[in-house]
Amino acid sequence: MRNTIITVILLNFFIVGCGQAEITQPRLDYILAQDHGWVELDIEDNEVSANFSKNDKGEITGPHAPSCYISIKVNNEPFIRESIFTSGDEPPYKVKTGFRFPVPTGISMLDLYYSGCAETDKEGERRSTTSIELTIDIEMVSSITFDGTDLLLNEIEPNQIVTLEDIDNKLQQLNEKLGDNNQ
Repeated sequence: MRNTIITVILLNFFIVGCGQAEITQPRLDYILAQDHGWVELDIEDNEVSANFSKNDKGEITGPHAPSCYISIKVNNEPFIRESIFTSGDEPPYKVKTGFRFPVPTGISMLDLYYSGCAETDKEGERRSTTSIELTIDIEMVSSITFDGTDLLLNEIEPNQIVTLEDIDNKLQQLNEKLGDNNQ
């Protein structure tokens, strides 16, 4: 009975903890309804070292591609918590992925926690934490890159929004141009 109670408590703690780990849809909807810009994060880590493990007999096996994880907070608010995957058949493995998400306008501190793929730290854990301060402007995209160690600001550019009306206008212009060429 006591083990069941402890299990239920731990399970509730785990579920509640995971549930608060990323931005919720109502929060996302609220951000999108307010003045906001965008962050486009490219992750390009080309130096992911291998993992080795022990099998049931205690023998070391490997190399294996590590399991990687990323967590992103904006102004201490959890935004993204995802597993990310390596590519390659042998070390060094590579991570090439990315995320795009809205952020309220103003000055924001983006904190990135990277584990599993990072180089081993002093405690023997494979993790890295880095931060970057961004000024988020309305309808602008702040493009940043994470190379496995550092966050680098690439550029800030206008958000390119393409609507069905834009496509229709372009098609009409193309039809008019083709029509002029046929006469």
